[in-house]
Amino acid sequence: MTHLLSILAATLAAGIGSVWLAAGLMRMGWLSGLDGASRGRGEQHLLSLAAGALLATAFLHLMPEALESAVGA
Repeated sequence: MTHLLSILAATLAAGIGSVWLAAGLMRMGWLSGLDGASRGRGEQHLLSLAAGALLATAFLHLMPEALESAVGA
């Protein structure tokens, strides 16, 4: 049960952290141009970064649990 709670906590922390990182980068103007045309493209890249970080953290923390349960079966 403690493994499940640590997995959930790490996934939540990574998800919130990646969204904060993306919001901070957008606020500082990184990956977005000064003109309005390229701004949307930068926001899409940052959103993809946040979603990828969330999924990577979730799968990397779930992989040992899955392998451990498969060995016991």
